[in-house]
Amino acid sequence: YAGLVLPADDAFWQNHLPVKEYGCKCSVIQHTRRMLEREGLQVGKAPPEVMRTLTNKRTGEVMEVPVGVDPAFHYPPGGRRAIRRCR
Repeated sequence: YAGLVLPADDAFWQNHLPVKEYGCKCSVIQHTRRMLEREGLQVGKAPPEVMRTLTNKRTGEVMEVPVGVDPAFHYPPGGRRAIRRCR
């Protein structure tokens, strides 16, 4: 998704905020409207979410994971602690 420009509150970031796989070198840079204008960038639309079904070989759990996201990194921004606190 190189060069993708989306609003900070776009739902896309719930599944794709880096880091999303081992060795991932992706980053997100927040811009103001003025910075976007100066750099000639335009806010776009999130690509359609393509999911894949995976089965955890150890636990047998079946899960839906977005393409491009390693299952070990499939958790919301803020990390695994955020998941534990919500339960």
